[in-house]
Amino acid sequence: MLRASPRHQLSASRGLRGMSSYFRITPLRFVVKWIVLSLWAGLLGGLGAVVFTVFLDLNMEFFYSLVEDGFLLLIPILPALGGLMVGIVNFFFNKEAFYTLGASESALEAIHERQGFVSPKKPFVTILTSSLSIGTGNSVGKEFPAVDIGVGFGSIARRLIEYLGISRVVRWLKITRRDSRIMAICGASSALAGVFGAPLGGGVFGSEVIYQEDVEVAALGPALLSSCIGVVVCWLILGHHVPFHVPHIEDMVFLNPNVVSDLCNFALTVGLGVVCGLAAVVFVKFFYLTAKVFRLLKVPAVARPALGGLLNGLLVLAVYLVARELYLWGLGYDAIEATIAAEVPVFLLLLLFFTKIAATSFVICSGGAGGTLIPSFFLGAVVGGLYFYALSGLAPCMSNAYYAAYVTAGICAFSAATARIPMSSVLLVCEMARNFTVMPSLLTATIVAFFVTRPFGITIYRAQRRRRVGLTRKRRFLDFLLWLLIVAIGVTVYRILGFA
Repeated sequence: MLRASPRHQLSASRGLRGMSSYFRITPLRFVVKWIVLSLWAGLLGGLGAVVFTVFLDLNMEFFYSLVEDGFLLLIPILPALGGLMVGIVNFFFNKEAFYTLGASESALEAIHERQGFVSPKKPFVTILTSSLSIGTGNSVGKEFPAVDIGVGFGSIARRLIEYLGISRVVRWLKITRRDSRIMAICGASSALAGVFGAPLGGGVFGSEVIYQEDVEVAALGPALLSSCIGVVVCWLILGHHVPFHVPHIEDMVFLNPNVVSDLCNFALTVGLGVVCGLAAVVFVKFFYLTAKVFRLLKVPAVARPALGGLLNGLLVLAVYLVARELYLWGLGYDAIEATIAAEVPVFLLLLLFFTKIAATSFVICSGGAGGTLIPSFFLGAVVGGLYFYALSGLAPCMSNAYYAAYVTAGICAFSAATARIPMSSVLLVCEMARNFTVMPSLLTATIVAFFVTRPFGITIYRAQRRRRVGLTRKRRFLDFLLWLLIVAIGVTVYRILGFA
């Protein structure tokens, strides 16, 4: 029988060289090492997500109750107050936040530039600032604060192993800088999966979001295991929940017996991908233009989040006066669900598109705390709804039964175009809907939108790297195929177990 040479065995034991290492003859202790590290990082990342969710819910309930009681003047004041508190906390505990665009840039820089090494206080500061920012009505998301918190707890997991001397007693648990980086990705995946209730999407997100046109295939296996642990921890402590509800769509939109209808819907889905890609360019361009304007303002850095919060609050108030709904307040889940349920008229969808872009940009570009993925979901739903209303009278195949499917496809396509995460977007939405039936239509719109934005060179996460360095085109292609295979196996297992 063929045996691996000592040189190859030694190479495998030094670190996770690539997911292909799992399929070579590797020491059992190497596999056990990554099971242990993934479980440990997943546990701490899940606990971080629980703490963040509890703090966020408390803030959201308290501040929303003040506005709900009819104090309209508080609508612009509370976001400004939240921004001021964020600025003060960051001034004393996290001054680097004034020089990064939100939690996304902070988390990605920690992974790329510091190999996952983060100050132990950082995740707790993020929990405080993000829960204050979102709770007071600033129009941002909680997904990348959760990722930033997960990166911090992944770093804490590594520190605890070293502090307790475990790696000195069990020598094969020694953690290299590359291992530390992957543990940070595991913590991020665990926290995100716990927040969304999406173990598969969370694990894939961790390996996909750090590059614009590449994947960290070496991190996928550990990240998936950590994501499962994060979801279990959140479910056991907080109960099962999803951020917003997506209806279970029985029809596949295309790949049905009616060939003419299939071709029509396929072409329209491709068109939706093009529209979402171009709309994403508008969002990203405006976002970075806003960032430049705020950098030029003669306003102290500690006060800029308050200014961004005030501008956000004025937009929230304007939309409320028109729609009598707080659609721009906080996370915006109510607006997403209302759009999916076809409860928002066309003129209001147009208003929400432009005001949401401005509100999110004002908050994050001023130094406020929050993420852009959920705002991208919001904007994608709006674009999907507008697209359906614009063409439903012209295309007989676009029956009202497909409205939710087009809106859902818009969510996936828009977020994939802005964040360069095509597979993660589709998996997160499918898991939240507990429905993989519409995956072909979601993938179609998402891939089209992803490639439409490629010539523009845009991404909402400027700390993303374009590709991994030092790899041949053949190696990159083989790694990508392996990554797709593992994702396909995950989807299959998901469906076999009856979760979708």
